[in-house]
Amino acid sequence: NLCSDPVASLVVLRSRARITLVPADLTLRMYLDGSFLDMLAESARKGNPLGAHLHTMLRSWSAALRVWAREVGSALDESVCTFAHDALVVLALCRPHLFCFKEVTVEAGIRDGVRSCPLHK
Repeated sequence: NLCSDPVASLVVLRSRARITLVPADLTLRMYLDGSFLDMLAESARKGNPLGAHLHTMLRSWSAALRVWAREVGSALDESVCTFAHDALVVLALCRPHLFCFKEVTVEAGIRDGVRSCPLHK
């Protein structure tokens, strides 16, 4: 969520703490499709309140995602329900052996209103 709060992101990235980042270029390749939404709907029909809540939430988010994609001129595959940003981060933290991590140095900054985070090996 670096783009959501760039000032907070700068504080964290400049803290010199060891940080594990799962970048958007990876999370945008991982998505939940319509069959997942169907599974949640079936769970809701069987009386599962969590399934019902998640189905409602993801159905709304999927519609909002499509509006956003059209506004930014992005082609969004019809099978995409939502991207798995947070779920992928949790997976990386819980099952790091499934990922390939690289140690890099980040120089974070904001110049002329534009965020930049060049990576250096």
